[in-house]
Amino acid sequence: MGEFFKGRRRKAGCGALVIAAILTVTWMRSYSFEDKLGFASGKSVHDILSCSGTIQWHKSTPAWIASGWSTNALSPSDNVISPFDTEFFKTNRRWEWHGLIFCEAEFLFDDLKVTAWIFPYWMVVLPITLYSAYMIHWNPRPESAPRISN
Repeated sequence: MGEFFKGRRRKAGCGALVIAAILTVTWMRSYSFEDKLGFASGKSVHDILSCSGTIQWHKSTPAWIASGWSTNALSPSDNVISPFDTEFFKTNRRWEWHGLIFCEAEFLFDDLKVTAWIFPYWMVVLPITLYSAYMIHWNPRPESAPRISN
């Protein structure tokens, strides 16, 4: 067993596999709960959310409420994947690609501007899992014997 962890590659692969497992558990949890971490930075508020199978980053300018850590239960009818598709926001720019969403929007009743990046969990978990499999199963090539020339 000690030889399995010989070298940095397998250790890195096992570490990446642990990270992928933790993210997978968080991914499954995101369908039942919305976890949110909010913090202020200068004139903006940043929110990192995990909900509905996505990881979201929102930046709100000017700073309004930094919420700290919060967890809310989700009902099956909640649509928090695209929170700016409401009558309260005017979308300035929106870009989508295979579940990855970038959006800039303005709140209609105030000067609040929101920028959001929304990543589906699979876009994060799958590459980390593939990386860990490669690192764990990678075998170095045997060194060839040096050639002796006459």
